[in-house]
Amino acid sequence: MFKRDEFPEEGELVVCRVKNIQNFGAFVELEEYPGKEAFIHISEVAP
Repeated sequence: MFKRDEFPEEGELVVCRVKNIQNFGAFVELEEYPGKEAFIHISEVAP
């Protein structure tokens, strides 16, 4: 998998691994961006 140093651009599709799920969203690790983590709000998650 291709590794990058900076953060993705808005609208870019990114492969991620879910680290923690809460009622309000999910915390993920960005696979293509080593050491970078993100939060996905529940309104952005598909059922």
